[in-house]
Parts: sequence; structure tokens; C-alpha cells
Amino acid sequence: MDPIYTILYVDDEPTLLEISKLFLEQDGEFSVDTAISAPAALALMKAGRYDAVVSDYLMPGMDGIAFLKQVRGEKNNIPFILFTGRGREEIVIQALNEGADFYLQKGGEPKSQFAELAHKVRSAISRRRAEEELRSARDVLEERVRQRTADLYSANLQLQKEMEIRRQIDSALKESEERFRTLIEKAPEAILVFDYDLGLYVEANAKAEELFGCDRKELLKDGPQKFYRPDQDDGRPVRETVLEHRSKVLEGAELVFERRIRNARGEDRVVEVRLVRLPSSTKKLIRSSFIDVTERNRVTEALRRSEERYRGIVEHDYRVMLENIQDVFYRTDTAGNLILATPSGAALLGFSGTGEVIGKPVTFFYADPAQRDSLLASLKKDGSVSNMEVTLKRKDGSLIIVSTSSHVYYDSDGKYAGVEGIFRDITRFKQVQAELKQSEELYRVLVGHIQDGAFLIQDRVLIFCNEAFAAMIGSTPAEIIGKEIPGLIAPEDREMVMERQARRLAGHSLEESYGFRMLHRDGVTRVPVNLSVGIGTYRHRPAVIGTVRKLAGA
Repeated sequence: MDPIYTILYVDDEPTLLEISKLFLEQDGEFSVDTAISAPAALALMKAGRYDAVVSDYLMPGMDGIAFLKQVRGEKNNIPFILFTGRGREEIVIQALNEGADFYLQKGGEPKSQFAELAHKVRSAISRRRAEEELRSARDVLEERVRQRTADLYSANLQLQKEMEIRRQIDSALKESEERFRTLIEKAPEAILVFDYDLGLYVEANAKAEELFGCDRKELLKDGPQKFYRPDQDDGRPVRETVLEHRSKVLEGAELVFERRIRNARGEDRVVEVRLVRLPSSTKKLIRSSFIDVTERNRVTEALRRSEERYRGIVEHDYRVMLENIQDVFYRTDTAGNLILATPSGAALLGFSGTGEVIGKPVTFFYADPAQRDSLLASLKKDGSVSNMEVTLKRKDGSLIIVSTSSHVYYDSDGKYAGVEGIFRDITRFKQVQAELKQSEELYRVLVGHIQDGAFLIQDRVLIFCNEAFAAMIGSTPAEIIGKEIPGLIAPEDREMVMERQARRLAGHSLEESYGFRMLHRDGVTRVPVNLSVGIGTYRHRPAVIGTVRKLAGA
């Protein structure tokens, strides 16, 4: 027989695609097309029609979740099953949130696995078709109601056709009511229908029986109000609000509110009630739908309390942080006056407390107000600055160098409110930086002008050497730095030198000075030298440091 369903199966493993196709097609129920990537699958979907998509999650280029989002983004409601070896909870949740119908994890006995996959595919297709049929039935019902109204109007104009039109109306009404009852019975929420003229409930679905814990007969007799608790949020008598709500709905209002109930099983629940008048030319019908929101409200309340606790913690920690922060946090208003400063800021500027600095123009603390102008110009252009150096003036007139990271801030209406940011004292850092620069200059002069060759070796690689070291073998530092040291030693001395280096690094006590021959860049000439060597540390790791002196006459 011809396959009932056409499936598109997407996986980046060709072998698994072939096996899955064989399993799914063996009973003749499915016809399976395969694609080895999500982009290939999208192309197939544009070219043909499929009843469902089965997709792996982890695929190169576009994974299963991205593929699903692309499909749903194109307003395609095709049933989509994620079939993957990845079973992490967050992937499952994301897949379902993005519109996957089912999630099935690979693994286990293949026959059972693919039987379950086939079941999921059938279920997804059946459910999607049922939804489409339900929407279609609703559209048909609405169209018939409109047609019935037109027929009734026509009957008033053409009395001679009254009997025929009446028969058509009765037939259409019967069909409409049957579909209406079907829609109510299959609805996902609890539904009751109240006939205002009769003063009775005339319809109740199975979901209503389940929610209120009693059978349909009892529900229609007493109505849901029997289960309303007296302690409602509005504090009003239940009967009074019921009558008021019915009047408003008959006038065209659609009402949504919550009610506390205690069902026939003694369970306390919170339900969301939605009242709406049903279209009817002959009856005043009010549909009441009930959704159990007990768990939703519990989660919402827990979240609200958690947010309140978090907000309290954050506000407390923020105050503590401002009081104890070592860097300086500051804020100015639109006029440039200081309106907030941490205690560390007052101390940095030589004041006894923030009371002495709050309210002063921030330019009061600048050694050169032009630097403030430069800061404002940068903020106007970019909105923020990072690590900008400025010089501030302390209370006693001494100068300090700070690094500031600042930005403009806005009020609740989105208007410019001023500048805020961080000052960090880098005075000592600048001093140390200058001293280090001077020290490095002295080091370069010393190492660059000594007659002996100086070097540093780590992991058998030449990390540093001076001009004198390189010149001994006819090279420059740039040519040999980064090369392995054995290549700079004459072959006949290479094993001896490297063995000594290894033993010295291993902690053995060896003489610090001995002779050997270096290899000139020409690859032939030997250069006799005397080596003075020791073990040091470079970037937190052992290194060999020393000098070589060219022997006289060499």
C-alpha cells in the first residue's frame, strides 16, 4: 500500500539516516526522505510537502534548535520531533519552548527506540491535524451562524418561503449545536454554559467535572457558585457579584477574574474565570470557562517574594559596597556639582568625611580644569571613557594622579542627569612605572656594552642574548633568539654542554665555569669560549642564565 505519512529525517550521520529510514519504512506506514544538514532539509521543505520532521540536535553549521527556530520563524507549524543523543534538561526545555512537539533521546534497543519514534510521529501528526480540524470546525460554525442570521433576515422579507427557510434554519441549527457541544467537550479548559432566560446551566464538559470534583448532573443543577469560597479577594458576597457579572456580559463585556473554590473532593484551588456571551439570536447564553491557576499563582508569589528578598540584599550590599569600596565612586549633577562620593573619595582627597566634599563643583578638585573639559568632550562623543588619566588636587594642595572610568547617566524619563564613575589612585603606580623605566634603561646600557656575551635559556630555547653573544658566532640577536641552544654549540661539545645543563636544572651541584666551543654561523668555524652559568627564574619557571667570554687568540 502507499505510505500514509511522508517524513523528513535530518541527521549529520549518514549511517544513522540509512538505518532510521529502513526501520521507519519497514511497515509501509511512512515514506522517509533524509537530509544530512539543516540547510539541506530547509531546501527539501521548500520543494515538497511533509507531514512531520524528525531532527537530530547536535549538527554542524545549524543545530536542531536553530533548525526548529528557522522552521517556526517561517510560520510553519509542521510537527517537529527532536531525536538526539543529547539529554540535558536545558536542551529539552529550550526545544519545547521553541515549539517542538516531542523530544526523544537516542539510545537503547533499536527496535523499541524506533517504535517509540514512530509513535511520537503519529501522535504529533494526529494532534496537529486535530488542531487544524478544530480550527476548521470553529470557522465553519461561525460561518453557519452568520449564514443563519442572513437566512432569518431573508425570511422576514420573503414570507412565502417561510417554511422552507425554517426547515433549513432548523437543520443548520441542529448541526451547529452538535458542533458547538463537540467544541465545548473537547476544549482544554473547564466550561459551563448558562441560559439566562431559563436561569439554568445547560452545558458542562468533562474538564468541569474534573475541576469541581462532581458529575455533570450536579454541576448543571447547582452551578459552579456552590463551590465558591466566601473569602474572595474582593470581599463581596458571591451571589451579588454573580448577578452583576451576568448583567455586564449580556451588555457585551468580556470579564476575566479569579475565584477561590473548594471542590467536592475538599481541595482548595484558585481558578481564572472568563465570562463571555455566546452569539445566539434566540437565547441569552453565557459561557463560563475555568482554568486552574493555583500552581501558577504559587510560583508567581514565590517569585515576587524572592525578588523582594533579592532587592533588599542588593540594596544592602550596594550600601556596604559604597561605604567600603577602596576605589572612589562619584556622581555629579547636570551642573557638575558633586552629589555623591564614597568615604574613600573624601579620604583620597585629604578630607575628614564626605560632608566636606558633597556640593562642591567637581572642577574644584582638578589640578587643571582643562582636563575636566577634555573628559566631558569625550563623554559627549562616546558616552563613556575608560582608564583616562587626570590629576587631582588634595585639600593640602598636593597632587595625585588617578585613572577614571566614567559615563553619563540618565533619569527615569531618559533625560541627561550628570556623570558618574570610578576614580582609582595610580600615583604610586606612575612612580613605580617611572622607576622601572629608569631601571630598564640602566639594564639595557649595562648589558648592551659589556664585552662578555650574556644569555638566558629556557626549555633549550634561547630567550635572550646581547649583541656581544651574537657577534661571537657572526650573528645578530634577532637572528638567533628563539632558536634551540644545541644548534649554537659545536657538535663535539654539544652532548657535554647539554648534559651539564640538564644536571644543573635537576639540582646537582656543578662547577659554574668551564670551557667549550660555540659553532659559528658559517657552520664550520669553532669559537672557543669560557662559560659562567647559574640557575635562575624567568616568568615563574626555571631558566639558565650566564655569560660567555671568548678565549684569547680565538
